[in-house]
Amino acid sequence: MKRCSELEVALAATLWKLWCRRSPVALARFCASGSAFHPQLANLGRYLAGHFPRQAGGRLSLSRFDELLLRQLSREWITSTRVFTNAVRENLGLHAWLAHMGDLYVPKRLLEWARHGQGRIVECEERPERPSEMSRWSFRWHPGGEAILDALPSLGDAPPVSIGGAVAYDAAHPWVCRLDAAGTPYLSRPGAAPASDRPA
Repeated sequence: MKRCSELEVALAATLWKLWCRRSPVALARFCASGSAFHPQLANLGRYLAGHFPRQAGGRLSLSRFDELLLRQLSREWITSTRVFTNAVRENLGLHAWLAHMGDLYVPKRLLEWARHGQGRIVECEERPERPSEMSRWSFRWHPGGEAILDALPSLGDAPPVSIGGAVAYDAAHPWVCRLDAAGTPYLSRPGAAPASDRPA
């Protein structure tokens, strides 16, 4: 076992303090500016930004993670186990998220979608005789629910997500993910001028 250097300890402490803030902007900027110093910082910045709804012009859309997750649904019932195995097999990006978050995040997030709006977008079905959370619940689109993949009508149409000290899809204190000229995701308030929020 190797002890962390003073620099590594200071970096970890800084990241933790930034992660716990109610505003995610400082952490996103830190990750963007420090990515050349430590390549994993860029990955952390993309991970953070990927939980927030996206804004391009005046149009809102789901977070990258929610889009990838919900694209696994259809009009047929599907268990969390099948969602997870499909993500691994198809290798379209969702599997990389779940490698960090774990398989149990699939039923957790889908249940949040089903319970937010009483199944108006995602429906769920419980089979209590199945002991595993991965097979106990099945999910499918509510008729017309898949339209949310094309556009997010409002922040209140999606269940909130706590990420660090901030909350994604919080209509009272909204944050959105945008892309700078180089295609790097960053976080800002909806409608903020792009240049004023672009990471340094």
